[in-house]
Amino acid sequence: MPEPQHDYRFETFPAALDPASTEGDPDARTAAFVRAVRAGFYDSEPDAERLRSMAASFVADHQMLTAAYAASAPEGALSAEVPVATFVTFGKRINTGHGRQLGAHLITGVTVRPTHRRRGLLRRLMETDLRAAAAAGKPLAALTASEGSIYSRFGFGPVEWQSEIEIDASPGLAFRVEPSGRVELAEPAAVKRLAPQIYARFQERTPGALERKHAYWRIISGELDPESGKPDPAVRAAVHYDPEGAPDGYVTYKFTGWEPPTVKVIDLIAVSDEAYRSLWQFLGTLDLVQVIRYGDAARDSALPWLLADGRRMRTKTSEDGVWLRLLDLPAAFEGRGWGPVSGTLRLRVSDRLGFTAGTWELTVADGTARVEALSEDAPADLALDTGDLASLYLGGADAALLARAGRLTELAPGAAVRARSLLALERPPYAPSHF
Repeated sequence: MPEPQHDYRFETFPAALDPASTEGDPDARTAAFVRAVRAGFYDSEPDAERLRSMAASFVADHQMLTAAYAASAPEGALSAEVPVATFVTFGKRINTGHGRQLGAHLITGVTVRPTHRRRGLLRRLMETDLRAAAAAGKPLAALTASEGSIYSRFGFGPVEWQSEIEIDASPGLAFRVEPSGRVELAEPAAVKRLAPQIYARFQERTPGALERKHAYWRIISGELDPESGKPDPAVRAAVHYDPEGAPDGYVTYKFTGWEPPTVKVIDLIAVSDEAYRSLWQFLGTLDLVQVIRYGDAARDSALPWLLADGRRMRTKTSEDGVWLRLLDLPAAFEGRGWGPVSGTLRLRVSDRLGFTAGTWELTVADGTARVEALSEDAPADLALDTGDLASLYLGGADAALLARAGRLTELAPGAAVRARSLLALERPPYAPSHF
């Protein structure tokens, strides 16, 4: 039987609340959009309270919603006012190294109803949005990918990786360095007030870190359990204080069961290395606890080197976090942070959408970069796709490994190693935030 043909209409609108509601209900378009996003990720149908909570978060982050609607719906099907495809965008800053910040065009909430797939909806939504973002002068787009094979087609590449770790905290756990910082238990509500300022300082010093969505502070404090949509009274918190008594780190966590006694870390943010060491020591000395689990640890964590026995930390899984798409190659590289490095690298970039295609000369000196477009027949050092260049952009991927994998081609001997050295930042990129 042939598939039914569909005509679609596309609408872009800001997330909004119903001005007639006294309880903060979303307007009809936003409510239907939220329902479609939740269905796309197999979440339960939201009740009125969950709808209000999600809509308030969308509005707080100034999210723009793009929806594709079928022209009609047969009897018994979801209403034609419920989108068959969704696409959300908003803006946040990303740390590009050495304290530099660039505005990033964030993409999330990308869904296509199963009954409307293979009709070009995702491609139309994505390519239209990327072209609009580029025309608006956005140097970068970013997303987190539920399926890694989808977004490389549109020129995205992963730039940082995270690990789920498990620490054996049974008797005998010890640390090589004894922290001298002060850690105190705190009310989760107090951490909700302190966390935005602490995280802002962390984001300013951490390559790859993005400004967070407003909902984060409710989630990490237990005010909102993302699974149930209700408060989570099991969440506990501790704060680290610097020598002057100012808070410069926090951890929120919860006890998850006795077989074996296990603590799950919800969020751990440290502005200083001392705060980082002290918060992990605090967790490692919790009474009765034998296992500590954390799902958002940096892949290149310092924790194994902090433990007297590094084997006490085991990596359970590791996967990509933030993906970037370069929209304006000169603006992205000239707006990036650069350390005490210098050199020149010529890149021949392929880009199906055309944003970064061409041969480019990157020159770095005195903490700044200059990018110049060259003629098509100019000699180059490396040839690569724009998605792989995005992975190299913050130094999170190794050009020499990409060359071994056949993801880039060395056109000049030793160019991959030179690229690795030139693009390295003060620490590997890390973005403990989901969006």
